[in-house]
Parts: sequence; structure tokens; C-alpha cells
Amino acid sequence: MSSDMPARQSAGVPADLRSDVLDILSDTVQWRLPAARWEGVEKLVQALHDAARQGDLAKLEATLGDLELAAPLRITPIGGEQTVQATSKLRNLADRVVHDLGQGIGSEIRGLGDDRRDEDDASNATSR
Repeated sequence: MSSDMPARQSAGVPADLRSDVLDILSDTVQWRLPAARWEGVEKLVQALHDAARQGDLAKLEATLGDLELAAPLRITPIGGEQTVQATSKLRNLADRVVHDLGQGIGSEIRGLGDDRRDEDDASNATSR
């Protein structure tokens, strides 16, 4: 690990807060939003990552709340803006947050939006 990276202190994140972060990330990568909104969500997930790495629980909780407020509406208005799935950048950020929270790459994150890619891969394999 390079010396310019801050030490990981996410082990100090309480279990209930860690669970809340993992839950919102699981939801976030499955959201469908207008393309223009994803940049803001990416910034929030990056801030969540930074707060977890720094062990800043107050910032982690505040950013978690902001991310929850960024969720799409449950009802899509008629004639509303077209939505798209989460960006690969966002999924990568979510991977890093989960990893830094001690879950390990691939354990919790596997269910974070990869289902759609698995379905796509399966349909591509059968169409060849």
C-alpha cells in the first residue's frame, strides 16, 4: 500500500451504521435515474467512501442521509425524463466502499447491480 493513502479506520464504524451504508449502496447501484443525476450520486458515494476511510462517523451519517434523499421517486411521472442504470464508475466506487468496510470485494457487492449484467451475459451467450 502506498504511503500517501490515508490509513483505513473503517473498522471503527459501528455495525448498525455499516449495515445502513451497505443497504443504501445495495439499493443505489440498482437505481434508475436520469443520466444527469448520476454525477451527483457518484460524488455522494465518493464522500461516503472518504468519510468511512477517515473514520468520520458524523460525516458518514450525514452523507448517508444525503444519499438516501437522492433516491429516485417511487412513482415515475408520465412523460418523465428517461432513466438509465447506474454507471460503472458508481459500481466501482460502491465496490471500494464495501471493501473498505471490511466486507471484501465480491461478497456483499456481488448483489449490487451485477444481476442485470449476469442476465445480459446469459442472453448474449445464448444468442451467439
